[in-house]
Amino acid sequence: MGGGGRGDFGDEAVQTLLKRMEDQRGEFFVFVAGYTDNMETFLKANPGLSSRFDKTLQFEDYSPEELLQIAKGMTIAPDAEEHLGNYLAFIHEYRDKYFGNARTVRQVVTDAINKHNLRLAAMPREERIEGIINILAMQDVEHLKLDKSDFIFNKKTIGFQARGSR
Repeated sequence: MGGGGRGDFGDEAVQTLLKRMEDQRGEFFVFVAGYTDNMETFLKANPGLSSRFDKTLQFEDYSPEELLQIAKGMTIAPDAEEHLGNYLAFIHEYRDKYFGNARTVRQVVTDAINKHNLRLAAMPREERIEGIINILAMQDVEHLKLDKSDFIFNKKTIGFQARGSR
């Protein structure tokens, strides 16, 4: 918000939103969502903005058990489920303020499903057993390591750097 001459339309958007909220009070509903720090910055972008939002909800991160329940939308073999549960507890323990909760679980499960599909594609057709081919196995999740040395805590950002700032 508010970079002035950077070509940022944030201030203009906030001014437009404030005017509409004032001129058409009670006629529409405004809902904003985001990470806590980003929302605080947004609400401080203009002195009149935070007073126009009369409700603030903060959602806590899911517990490791709840993350596993999200993952269990697919059938998982018992040993794979145990490993996946341990992995979700591991990433939960080392999460940062931008932890993705269900989005993170979806990414982990999608990765496991990709491994599952590649494993099945490599199997001869006659070895595929009906009823088992739709179950995530340990082979599909064993790449999920519980090792901090391999864990990426901060993802690299996308964008440009000023010269000499490397």
